Amino acid sequence: MPPSSRGGKGEAILIKKSGLICGKTPRDAWRDRRRRSSIARNETTEADMSMTLDELPRVTECSVAGCSYNDHSHCHAAAVTIGGSVGDAECATFIPLSAKGGLDKVVTHVGACQRAECVHNEQLECSAPAVRIGAGADDADCLTYEVR
Repeated sequence: MPPSSRGGKGEAILIKKSGLICGKTPRDAWRDRRRRSSIARNETTEADMSMTLDELPRVTECSVAGCSYNDHSHCHAAAVTIGGSVGDAECATFIPLSAKGGLDKVVTHVGACQRAECVHNEQLECSAPAVRIGAGADDADCLTYEVR
């Protein structure tokens, strides 16, 4: 087989590299070259900035007993939003109802953070390793919040 062969439109380009053959469509090969060149120029691409849910900080503790999502100090919401005002980062997901809600499995993450002045806030996303929710100035505050 030749070191490189091109197929028709949408077919794979086979590249022989150190004994391995990698199948890539022309579009994928172009994206790889573009990404490598943007990394070499120290540019950030949209793909570089995307995060998966598992990479977002987890809510490791919630001591707000009166929240519908709280079950034995664990938040059962899929994700929480941190809102409030400067100096007071409250959990905007807090719902003081007698009905219980949320997921069966505890996998809560911080989905969005509106507190741009927090040291952990990067482009309205929380970068803390984990957060704790509990009583503060309001019924449910982000206890990990720190003003820059």
